[in-house]
Amino acid sequence: MNDILVRYPDARIDTRPLENGSTFTTVSYRDDDPALIVIASPEHPDVQIVCAEYTFDGIARSDVAHFVASMFERTARLTISRRPWRFAELHVPVGGRTFTASRRYKDDLEPWESALVRG
Repeated sequence: MNDILVRYPDARIDTRPLENGSTFTTVSYRDDDPALIVIASPEHPDVQIVCAEYTFDGIARSDVAHFVASMFERTARLTISRRPWRFAELHVPVGGRTFTASRRYKDDLEPWESALVRG
């Protein structure tokens, strides 16, 4: 998380230990954006990142700072699927990969989500 503070000195980071030995870290930058929650277990090499209603699994610890930067710099993108059930899909580019998570979409985008919609 120090990498994040070096690049974004105004970022707010709060880490709390959980009873099972894992850590629960909230990372925020803009007041109008949701906090990112990073859940890390000492037993697993990857972490889980939660952003509002979006949950990303299998993020390598070495990619966390890049993931956070993608959200802070708004290079992440949001698309709305046109399936019978519509979903908002959040795409976060990290290096050569893109992590995707989705939620049910009911014409209810938050302002931060609208800022990420592909135009």
